Amino acid sequence: MAAKKATDEGFSVEYFKPLSAHNYWYAYSHTLSCLKREMLFSYDVAKVREAIDSNVHEYISNPIHRLYVPSSSEKPLSGVSNTLGLAGWDSIATMQRMSTPSEEGVQSKTLVAERLIDSGKQLLTPNESNRLAMGTQKVEISSLEELQSYEQLHFEEYVSAAFSVVEKTAEVVFIESFNDTAWPWENLIEVDIVWVIGPGQIFQYDPEKFRKASFLQKRANLPLREVTFSRIADLVRPTGLHAWSPLGLRDDSLLEELAPR
Repeated sequence: MAAKKATDEGFSVEYFKPLSAHNYWYAYSHTLSCLKREMLFSYDVAKVREAIDSNVHEYISNPIHRLYVPSSSEKPLSGVSNTLGLAGWDSIATMQRMSTPSEEGVQSKTLVAERLIDSGKQLLTPNESNRLAMGTQKVEISSLEELQSYEQLHFEEYVSAAFSVVEKTAEVVFIESFNDTAWPWENLIEVDIVWVIGPGQIFQYDPEKFRKASFLQKRANLPLREVTFSRIADLVRPTGLHAWSPLGLRDDSLLEELAPR
């Protein structure tokens, strides 16, 4: 893990995951961890924090996190009677926490499909929902459009505010995007290194060229985070290639890019 190696090299390190999600069922061990801590946050943040120390709240390292929950039904597909189903009957967008820094440290709102949860047509129970939203302000939603509209309205504000806190606490900040998103938010301006990571290989790109390619593919009515890497892959060429294994980096060449000049 690059973050762990950077820490071992003496850098102060933070990790930032602006947007994430997990499935109640398919990542149930993480769901149990969230329920135990009465927090809704990213699995990736949890794993990285096993390797590095952090000086910021999990909700600031991960300002937006969504929970998908399978529906409960008598037969397959019969339970999808709502508009929150993003990927079928086993992935209903049910909760989304959105956090921003405050004078007290952090304040959060959780968008919750309360009527759907109370109906008993999902695996998530009302008690579990209350535990995951503990300490946050609840905002009831009834459709995917409501959830997406609220996120669209506040995404840049929440993510930029959270990142402004994170970047002040460390010499190196590793920002992980989500899914195939090329550039995670519009107000991210200065980046030193861009890595595109795949099995066995890490491709390095010029940050400014990568950013410009992302904006070139942005559609006026959609946020920048909708631009996928597959849409800009032919517009930019890698400036470097590094090998890695499932156990981590095979050499320290990546860390050389982080060394003070």
